[in-house]
Amino acid sequence: MPRRASSITSRTAPEPHTQFQSLAAGGGDALYTMRRDGSDVRQLPLDVAGSAISPDWSPDGKRIVFAAETGNTQSLWTALADGTGAKELVHCGGGCLGADDYPAWSPDGRSIAFTYLGAPESPAGPPSRSAIRVIDLGSRKVRTVVHSSFPFLVDLARWSPDGRRLVIERDRFSSDGSETGCRIEIVRVRDGHSRPITSYARFGFHPDWSAKGDLITFDTYDLLAFGDDAPGPSNLFTIRPDGNGLRQLTHYQAGGNRVSAATFTPDGARILFTYQTAGHRSAGSIAITGGAVQTIPTSYGGPVTHPRLSPG
Repeated sequence: MPRRASSITSRTAPEPHTQFQSLAAGGGDALYTMRRDGSDVRQLPLDVAGSAISPDWSPDGKRIVFAAETGNTQSLWTALADGTGAKELVHCGGGCLGADDYPAWSPDGRSIAFTYLGAPESPAGPPSRSAIRVIDLGSRKVRTVVHSSFPFLVDLARWSPDGRRLVIERDRFSSDGSETGCRIEIVRVRDGHSRPITSYARFGFHPDWSAKGDLITFDTYDLLAFGDDAPGPSNLFTIRPDGNGLRQLTHYQAGGNRVSAATFTPDGARILFTYQTAGHRSAGSIAITGGAVQTIPTSYGGPVTHPRLSPG
């Protein structure tokens, strides 16, 4: 059994913390924080029903956005960084399957991008449609930046540093719902114009944009998308926003170590990611130029996924 983390009562320390997703004591998933060295692991006391997943920090590090998963639907929530004051931001109802997928706070702190997923045509099928939407936190108005319909679905948006573009993934499916490809695209926020920077054949997932704006990272044959049955190797890459300068950072083989949910550290020097070795998931870290993978050592025994380092 993993060692249980303590509950947060308050946190005012200015030092950066790593936020991550893991198993909750009563079942489902919950959000946790730990210091950069892996110590002081605490579960956020989020007052939400169901699982709390897919966290992101506000630019000032004072708030978080996350998805709350109840039954077969997911909605978008925000809270203070210590886990208090949770409020629903976007409710998923009617023909909605999810209105939350991997939310991303804009660099100016005024908006949040998220994926809207339409209910599948059949109970076991993939979403019927998807869209990258942006909610203005002041007016609460929601607008669609780019949308798609099965067999092509958009997902997993992350902002450019100037807030003018998003990097997203676009998945391609066969008629039976099997994934046949996934590519990384750049989308203009003002008009939804999309430009691919990788091919479907590369199976690129989970992109993120560095704070300097000069690099994008992504992984292939994603751990969370394919589980342990991926048809290809799971590795980390970087690429420039113009589609040039592709660099492979890890060199795992199919059936070997797995990666997922990569994100740049705020200073842009390293990349954090979900790292699976021998079936255990931890927070991995690698320099943007490649080299040895480091893991964050921690006494917490549960799986660590979606690690994100707070600003500051």
